[in-house]
Amino acid sequence: MIKLHQGNQAEPFFITEDVVAELIAAGYVFGAPGLARTASIRELFGWQPGETLAKAISRRQGKPCSLS
Repeated sequence: MIKLHQGNQAEPFFITEDVVAELIAAGYVFGAPGLARTASIRELFGWQPGETLAKAISRRQGKPCSLS
Protein backbone atom coordinates (compact mmCIF):
# COMPACT_ATOMS: atom_id res chain seq x y z
CA MET A 1 0.00 0.00 0.00
CA ILE A 2 2.66 2.47 -1.05
CA LYS A 3 1.78 5.23 -3.48
CA LEU A 4 4.41 6.43 -5.91
CA HIS A 5 4.97 10.11 -6.56
CA GLN A 6 7.61 12.22 -8.33
CA GLY A 7 10.63 10.27 -9.48
CA ASN A 8 9.03 6.91 -8.51
CA GLN A 9 9.94 7.49 -4.85
CA ALA A 10 7.82 5.69 -2.28
CA GLU A 11 5.57 7.96 -0.25
CA PRO A 12 4.84 7.03 3.39
CA PHE A 13 1.47 5.36 3.87
CA PHE A 14 -0.51 6.35 6.92
CA ILE A 15 -3.50 4.34 8.13
CA THR A 16 -6.22 6.88 8.73
CA GLU A 17 -9.79 6.19 9.81
CA ASP A 18 -10.85 6.29 6.15
CA VAL A 19 -8.20 3.75 5.19
CA VAL A 20 -9.25 1.48 8.08
CA ALA A 21 -12.86 1.67 6.88
CA GLU A 22 -11.79 0.73 3.34
CA LEU A 23 -9.67 -2.17 4.58
CA ILE A 24 -12.48 -3.51 6.77
CA ALA A 25 -14.91 -3.20 3.86
CA ALA A 26 -12.45 -5.20 1.75
CA GLY A 27 -12.43 -7.97 4.37
CA TYR A 28 -9.22 -7.18 6.22
CA VAL A 29 -9.34 -8.27 9.86
CA PHE A 30 -7.28 -6.27 12.34
CA GLY A 31 -5.62 -8.46 14.96
CA ALA A 32 -4.10 -7.57 18.26
CA PRO A 33 -0.45 -6.56 18.03
CA GLY A 34 2.23 -9.04 19.01
CA LEU A 35 3.94 -8.98 22.35
CA ALA A 36 6.84 -6.85 21.13
CA ARG A 37 7.97 -4.16 23.52
CA THR A 38 11.03 -2.10 24.12
CA ALA A 39 13.28 -2.31 27.14
CA SER A 40 16.46 -0.61 28.16
CA ILE A 41 19.74 -2.41 28.71
CA ARG A 42 19.38 -1.54 32.38
CA GLU A 43 16.13 -3.53 32.51
CA LEU A 44 17.46 -6.42 30.45
CA PHE A 45 20.96 -6.84 31.83
CA GLY A 46 21.24 -4.67 34.92
CA TRP A 47 23.71 -2.43 33.07
CA GLN A 48 25.46 0.21 35.14
CA PRO A 49 27.16 3.40 33.90
CA GLY A 50 30.77 2.83 32.84
CA GLU A 51 30.17 -0.87 32.20
CA THR A 52 30.30 -2.47 28.76
CA LEU A 53 27.26 -4.35 27.59
CA ALA A 54 29.36 -7.53 27.37
CA LYS A 55 30.31 -7.19 31.04
CA ALA A 56 26.70 -6.58 32.06
CA ILE A 57 25.54 -9.67 30.15
CA SER A 58 28.33 -11.80 31.63
CA ARG A 59 27.56 -10.58 35.14
CA ARG A 60 23.86 -11.30 34.59
CA GLN A 61 24.61 -14.80 33.33
CA GLY A 62 27.20 -15.42 36.03
CA LYS A 63 29.92 -16.10 33.47
CA PRO A 64 33.30 -14.43 33.00
CA CYS A 65 33.40 -11.83 30.24
CA SER A 66 35.31 -12.84 27.10
CA LEU A 67 35.73 -10.07 24.56
CA SER A 68 36.86 -11.77 21.38
